[in-house]
Parts: sequence; structure tokens; C-alpha cells
Amino acid sequence: MRNSPLVVGQIVENVRNGRAVVTAIHGTQKPESVHSVGGMIVTGGNASFDLVYFDAVRSYQVPESIVCGGLAWSVLDDVVSQDEIDSLLTSAAAREDKEAREKAEADAAYALEKCRLRESTKYAHLKKKEDNKGSECALVAANIRIELKKEFPGVKFSVTSRHYTCVTIK
Repeated sequence: MRNSPLVVGQIVENVRNGRAVVTAIHGTQKPESVHSVGGMIVTGGNASFDLVYFDAVRSYQVPESIVCGGLAWSVLDDVVSQDEIDSLLTSAAAREDKEAREKAEADAAYALEKCRLRESTKYAHLKKKEDNKGSECALVAANIRIELKKEFPGVKFSVTSRHYTCVTIK
């Protein structure tokens, strides 16, 4: 456990996410109150920290008890300059912008494909979600039944839905 307060620019390390820099401190730190219960649970602390990782990912409001007392965390003595913090924050903002653009593009492509499939004559014979009064699983079972009758005329199939998540075909 660390008994001295952290400072903006201090490097911390998490075994899962790697090294990060403290970019902001919220609240008043109480490192002396951080302690472990049974070696697994940490409590105490009063502050929280905003962090930016060296791989341009940000975490907000990470509790003092986790950073200063968590088993997966180490607080290093190294402190980086404000210029380095600004550079890391710029990289993180660029990554977040890129991910937001990619998500918006993927969402638009999904919406376009969903519209295309909804309007396609190939699937006009299937029941639509908005026409369904039962569960989605029952709708899936009904559409499977329709497709099987279309592809295998004269063959008898049993299509049942169970547990709202399972369709059985015999």
C-alpha cells in the first residue's frame, strides 16, 4: 500500500492495461486510509484519478483505493512533464475520435443493410419483427418453418421454440 499522495503526471501501472499517467485528481487523497481486507478487497481512500494509458486509452474517476491498494496496480516514482501529459491526451482524443467515426460508419452501414434486407423481395415472404405479437424466438421459429416448407416441400418438420432462446428442429 502506498502511504503518500499521488501527483498529476505520476506513472501508475496496471497488470491488465499497462502503464498510465495520472492526468487529474478529484477529491482529497487519504492514502493512509487505504487497506486490504483478506488480501482480496481494498477499501478506503477519498479521491479518484483520471488516467491516460500509453496506448492512448483513458479511464475516468478510478478510485484511490484501487490505484493505491489494488493487487493489480503499482505506483511508480516516475513523474512525466505536462508536455508529455498533453501529448498522451492528444493521442487519446485522436483515438476516441477515430473510434467514434468508425462506429458511426459501421452503424450507418448496418442501418443501410437492414433497410436493404427489409425491402428485398427475396425475404418478402417472411414474417417481420414489427408484425410479431409473440417472442422473438417464436418469430424465428415461424420463419424457419416458412423457409423449410419452401425449400423442402412435402417433408414434414417440427419446429418449436423453448425457453425464449432455443429453437428445436426435428
